Amino acid sequence: MIQTKSELEYYLRKDREALGISRRCPRLVGDDIWKFEIALRKHEYYHNAVIGCGGG
Repeated sequence: MIQTKSELEYYLRKDREALGISRRCPRLVGDDIWKFEIALRKHEYYHNAVIGCGGG
């Protein structure tokens, strides 16, 4: 469970390394797997951190 911003950055960095990518940002066209992993990690972070009002 990703609960802090530093954990999110750690997991995103490890995902990038696992894919063998040295760039910091995905390309506009391509890098679909990396973009999908970023979206999943951010969703997990926002779901677990309960950022904003309303909770959940």
